Amino acid sequence: PLHERENAELSGFTVVEPATVLATHLSELLRRHADKLLTRQDVRQLIEAIKKDYPALVEEITPETLPLGTVQKVLQNLLREQIPIRDLPTILEALLEYVKVTKNTDVLTEYVRHHLGETIKRMFQDSQGVVHAASLDPAVENVITTTLQNNASAQSSPTLGLSPDLVRAILRSAGAAFDQLTMLGYQPLVICSAPVRPYLYRLLRTQYPIASVISYSELPPETDVDIVARIGMHEQATAAVA
Repeated sequence: PLHERENAELSGFTVVEPATVLATHLSELLRRHADKLLTRQDVRQLIEAIKKDYPALVEEITPETLPLGTVQKVLQNLLREQIPIRDLPTILEALLEYVKVTKNTDVLTEYVRHHLGETIKRMFQDSQGVVHAASLDPAVENVITTTLQNNASAQSSPTLGLSPDLVRAILRSAGAAFDQLTMLGYQPLVICSAPVRPYLYRLLRTQYPIASVISYSELPPETDVDIVARIGMHEQATAAVA
C-alpha cells in the first residue's frame, strides 16, 4: 500500500518495485550465462552489423580464413569471464592475425585479451584509474608452470595436476585474499603472469566463480596496480603488501 511505502521511505528505507527486482535478477542471470546463450547465428548477425563501418574487415572473414565456429568459441570464452565483446572489430582483427599461427580457440582467446587492454582496465579500475588486486606468489606460479610443462593432461584438469593439499592451500589463501579485497570495497581480482592466467582462472572458478583473473601484460603499460594481498601456499601469504 502507498502509505506503507511512504512510511518506509520516511524511515530511511529504499523501496524497490517487484518488477525492478525481477528485471535486475534476470539481467544478472543473462550476464552470467551470456556465453551459453550466444549462438552461431548470433555471431553471424553481430558480424553483419559492423559490415557497414568495417567492410574490408568483414569481407576478409571467410570459412577458410576464420571459421564462424572459431569466432563463436572465442566470444563465448570472453563472455564466460565477463569480458565485454562490444569492441568486435578489434576482436576480429586480432583473430584474423593470430588464426594463422594457431587454431586453438583457448590460445586465440588469450591473444585477443591482450588486444582488449583498455576494456579490461576499465572493468576493474577505480575512479582514480587504479586497479586493486591480489597477486600470485612467485612460488605458486612456479609450481603451476612446472606442473603444466611436465604433464600435458594437467592443462585440462580443474586442479591443474596439483596435489589435493596444495590445491586446498591455494584456495584457502585465495579466499582470505578475496575477503580482504571485498572488505576494502574492491572486486575479487587476481593478477598474475600471462602463461599462468587461464589455468589459474580454471582452478579458482571451482570455488570462487565470481573471481576474475587477469595478467599484467593484458593491462596498458601505464596502469597503476595496487597489490592488496598475495595468494600463496599458506594463508599468511595474504598479508597486505606495503
